[in-house]
Amino acid sequence: MSFKSLMVHIDLDRPNDTRIKIAGDLAERSGAGVIGIAACREVPFAYTDGYAASQLIEQERKAIANRMKEAETRFRCVLDGHAKFVEWRSSISDPTEYALQQVRAADLVILGAAHREESHDPMRELDPADFLAAVGRPVLLVPHEVEALNAKSIMIAWKDTREARRAVLDALPLLRLCERAIVAQIDEGNDPAAAQTAVNDVVVWLSRHGVKARGTVPPLLDSPAQQLDSLAWEEGADLIVAGAYGHSRFREWVLGGVTRDFLMRMPRCT
Repeated sequence: MSFKSLMVHIDLDRPNDTRIKIAGDLAERSGAGVIGIAACREVPFAYTDGYAASQLIEQERKAIANRMKEAETRFRCVLDGHAKFVEWRSSISDPTEYALQQVRAADLVILGAAHREESHDPMRELDPADFLAAVGRPVLLVPHEVEALNAKSIMIAWKDTREARRAVLDALPLLRLCERAIVAQIDEGNDPAAAQTAVNDVVVWLSRHGVKARGTVPPLLDSPAQQLDSLAWEEGADLIVAGAYGHSRFREWVLGGVTRDFLMRMPRCT
């Protein structure tokens, strides 16, 4: 199994070059093509008479179309020569809904990591939390401060759950390209022997797929996400593979959790 079609979400109001370059590098290493995708809704004009509102809406749509054309030009320029094929898709519509409609064409979706929740604009920005809960495809989150992804060393945040098992399987194309993988399970249940048995099974499974891996079971010392990030830093891993737990947005944002921390606070690709 390998990635043959990568999809990159493009933000119209934020920088995208690093995300596109990472997609191009992965495409070269995998022999894949890259699809760029962008969507944005026009601003509603609730307190204007019909004729004036229609004019404003039309002006807004033209402005969005121009920005999408500029984004497409930049997307193609950055990717030039780095992908087996290059395709562009865009729409003046809900960003999250449009992206979910298009992911059927991709093996892997590349997004920018979430911004602070209070700054999210659902008219103009994809919602990573809602997207992850419904996408049905592996997603690579690229924080805005990241400049590159070499993925020579990859950390697997293991927990014996459906989501983690699915994530590791989906990440096999990347894991086969890395030099080493570290399977890490934070021992939250004070049962290191059971955790070590689970981790050993994953290490052996990876080896059967040609991935050089080893396991580690540190005790819980901090928040799991913070501890995994620190461990990844110590291991020189610039990518963490983890399961995403798809609660409703309300429950996720109120109760927090590792998925939310990965979405909003992780300083490396996940």
